[in-house]
Amino acid sequence: QGLTFVSAQVGKSFFARVHAFNDMIPAVCLKSLSHVSVFAHPVHASSTGSAKRLLQQMHSSGPLVAGALSYICVSRRKSAWRGRAAVLNGPDSATTVNPKSRPPSGNWRVIYFDAPNRGECLRLLLTVAEQPFEDIRLSFPKGLSPFKSSEAGDSSPLPFNQVPVVQEGSTGVSVGQTVAAAQYIGIKCGLAPETPEELCRANSAALGVQEFYGKVFYPTFIGRFLLGEFGLSVGKWWSKGSYKTYMDNFERWLRVNASDDNAMDNDLAFLAGSKLSFADVCLFDAVEAIEGVGGFSESLRQDSYPRVTALFDYVYTLPQVKQYLESRPPRF
Repeated sequence: QGLTFVSAQVGKSFFARVHAFNDMIPAVCLKSLSHVSVFAHPVHASSTGSAKRLLQQMHSSGPLVAGALSYICVSRRKSAWRGRAAVLNGPDSATTVNPKSRPPSGNWRVIYFDAPNRGECLRLLLTVAEQPFEDIRLSFPKGLSPFKSSEAGDSSPLPFNQVPVVQEGSTGVSVGQTVAAAQYIGIKCGLAPETPEELCRANSAALGVQEFYGKVFYPTFIGRFLLGEFGLSVGKWWSKGSYKTYMDNFERWLRVNASDDNAMDNDLAFLAGSKLSFADVCLFDAVEAIEGVGGFSESLRQDSYPRVTALFDYVYTLPQVKQYLESRPPRF
C-alpha cells in the first residue's frame, strides 16, 4: 500500500532531495539497511499526479533508483525461483559449487542471481545453442559474497565482482558484463556473425538492447512490484516514450538489414548478417521480459512492429526455447 524507494547514493544532495518531497509525503521514515537507506511513504491510487512528480524527481536524481531498488525486487522475488536450477541444467544451490572452481571441460556455467532479469539472455543463448550449462542461481545479495575477490581472492570468477558472468570449462575463461558474455557465447557457439563489420553491428545492437532493458523493463517491473497495477500504469507512463523510441529503432534496423539481401522471407530479418546471432536472442529476451511484466502488450508489438514480431516468433518457436520457457516460472 505504499511506495518504497531506495538510495545507494546517500549524501547532502540526496537528503535535500528527500526534503523537497515533503509537500507530497505525509510522513518519511528512515531505516538503515546496511549500506542502503530506505524511505517509505504512502501513495494512494488517486495520487497519480503526485506519483508522476515523484518519479520525475527520482529520474533527475540519477542513481537514486537504479540498482538499489533491485535489492527489494530480487529479494522478494527470489523465493519463487528457489530450487529451479535443477530443472534448468544446473545444481539446486550455489552452495554446492566451489567459487574457485571452473565447469568441466565441454561444459558452461552461468552465474547470476535467482531471477530472470539481465542474466537471462545468457541462459537463453546457451539454450538456443543446445549447450549444457550449470545454472548457478545466487540469493540476493549474500549469495554473491563467496564469489567476490574479497573472499575468493584472485581465484574469483567475477572480473568486476558483479554478475552475470559466463564461464567456459574447456578454456577456464570467465567473462563479465552482459553483452561481452553474450558475444563470447555467440562466437564460441556459432551465434555470431563471421565478419568484423557484422560482429560490430551485433555488438552495437546488443548494447542498445541493454539500454532498452534498463529504460523500459525495470521501470514497469519495479512499479508493478511495489504498487501493483497502479505502479505498473505509472511505470508504463514513465517509459512509453523509450519503448516507442527503441522499438522504432529495432524495427528500422531490421528493415534496413532486410533490404541488404539478408532477409529469410518478407518479414524475417536479423540484426546483423543473414542468420540468428546473440544480438537477436538478446532482443527476444528483452521483449519477452517487457511483455511478461504486462506494461506493453503482445498485440501492440504485433500491430506496430512486424519485423520485430517476425524475429521474436522465430526465436520463440525454436523447440529448445519453448521447452526452456515452459519449465521456467513466469517473470512476474
